[in-house]
Amino acid sequence: MKLLRITFLLLLSVTVLSTSFAQNGTPAAPQKSVEELKADLQAVQEKADQEVAKVAAKNEKYKAKGKTDKVQPEVASAKTLKELGDAYTALATSEETPEEQVDEYIEQAKASYLKIKEVEEEKGSVYQEVFNPEAPANVLKGGQSSYDVLYNHFFQAGANAFNENDYQAALENLERAFNVKPEDTTAGKYAFYAAATVAGEASDEEAIAAQEKTVELINKLKALDFVDPNMYYQELTFVSKKAAPYEEEISSKQYDIKEAKGNIEKLNKELEQATERADYYGKGAGKRYRGSAQKAAENKKAAADAKAQLEEEKAKLAKLESDVKAAQEKANEVYAQALEVAKQGLEVMPEDETLNAQVVSYYARLDRLDDAIGSIESQLAAKPKDEMLNFNLAVLYDQSAEKAREDGDMAKSQEYFDKAAAQYDNLLSINPENTDGLYNASALYYNRATVYNRELNDLPRSASGSFKDKAKATELEGKIAEMTAKAEPLATKAKDVKPDEAKYWELLARIYTLTKKYDEAEAALKKADELR
Repeated sequence: MKLLRITFLLLLSVTVLSTSFAQNGTPAAPQKSVEELKADLQAVQEKADQEVAKVAAKNEKYKAKGKTDKVQPEVASAKTLKELGDAYTALATSEETPEEQVDEYIEQAKASYLKIKEVEEEKGSVYQEVFNPEAPANVLKGGQSSYDVLYNHFFQAGANAFNENDYQAALENLERAFNVKPEDTTAGKYAFYAAATVAGEASDEEAIAAQEKTVELINKLKALDFVDPNMYYQELTFVSKKAAPYEEEISSKQYDIKEAKGNIEKLNKELEQATERADYYGKGAGKRYRGSAQKAAENKKAAADAKAQLEEEKAKLAKLESDVKAAQEKANEVYAQALEVAKQGLEVMPEDETLNAQVVSYYARLDRLDDAIGSIESQLAAKPKDEMLNFNLAVLYDQSAEKAREDGDMAKSQEYFDKAAAQYDNLLSINPENTDGLYNASALYYNRATVYNRELNDLPRSASGSFKDKAKATELEGKIAEMTAKAEPLATKAKDVKPDEAKYWELLARIYTLTKKYDEAEAALKKADELR
């Protein structure tokens, strides 16, 4: 699953704040310096403090007289609180304000505006001017309430940065707009998009913080019941990345495990041969030869050395297998977490194809094949002709047949084998030229034929080379012929549909070899080599 990338423009749907807009032909006032704005703020703050002090003094008198019903909130008047909010807004939006102070001014402006709700009802003129863009006083000013001025400034700055691909600046400003109006999913959504892009471009050192910010915004949007599949896609991207180191470790150590097993097999043979030679020269017929005692000693030492190396390799193998098991458990923890994210997404978007596919994928990674099969079967009920769903279900049946065979449950293996075969048939009835389906179906039969061929080769033979159990041999030969007869035309058709794909020629070569069509096998293998 690719990292979320945003390639579209953020459309400005808010009223644009213009510092050069003039009312009734009057030139706009020149922008004040930060020092002048701070002086304005101080003057308003002093006024607010005086009003609060007066209210507090009245409240003390009321309390002393027992008139608690007249006690008022100890805040300034609505008009002064608006002036205070406007003063903080001017500082927050000034280009001269140091970046590290902007968020503090936003919080102060927001707090001042929201306090108006404590002292004035919604129908009040100040309340309307602060919160209602359609109030008469605001219509005359271009249709922006005081609260909108604060919000729109940062939304517009974020939108501009977003459209210029400056996603860090977009994130900072859109998150500020979202903070001003925490119920506004437009600012929240685009802040999330910007954060996700920043996370995708971040260095390893910065990636964690960027991802945490993205998830924080996602959670805020979820709390608002906002639905966007990209939120879940992005979470899955972050979660799945956590499994990468464990998968790399597993892949690397699987190679080491294969090497260790090869060494163990080799050392077992060396130990066996050295022991036999030591016995031959020390106790057996070789004892009568000159130097037999020395040869016996040399082979005894060789056997001891091989045994010591064998123990080392076995210990190494045990450690590697233990490490792989631990890494797989860690990876599975990640996959379980990813599965839950995908399932949460499906609760609000049950028809989302990507999330449905991810659920199946993580079930399969967690070896929960029955759950994966159930999920696809449920999806197929609504989309019976969907090629990808039919293909994936066939693959899962195929995998389940192999797993059951490895577990020794041959009845279950055959059941799933038959289901896989039927499912591939169903897929090919929908699209007879689906090369993935043709290839997999052919491989299904070929692999089963090789199983029967191994069983045939393992049958006991007489001194003349003939099979002792002729009936069993005939049965297995019949099964091999049956499976290859089904595999060959499927592989042939896949090759005909895509003659430039080496894998189809290679599969044909394997089938021809099994059926002893050696000339055809050689020709097909040569063609596969040419295409690689």
